[in-house]
Amino acid sequence: MNIEFKAKRASGRLQPIRVLRLSAGSGVAYRQHCVNKGQREVQFKVIRLQYAQECTFNFETHGR
Repeated sequence: MNIEFKAKRASGRLQPIRVLRLSAGSGVAYRQHCVNKGQREVQFKVIRLQYAQECTFNFETHGR
């Protein structure tokens, strides 16, 4: 539906989607990582979309 999607994919500005299935406990580990980095635990919210270079959690180690 996005008129720019095809052009951005063709130019390489938008890479293919990559799916990584996570192992059990990954969500807890992610939350603890964020809290350790300074996010308040009682106000924890999962960021739904984020630039890879801005995310400091290593999801690769939690893949299955």
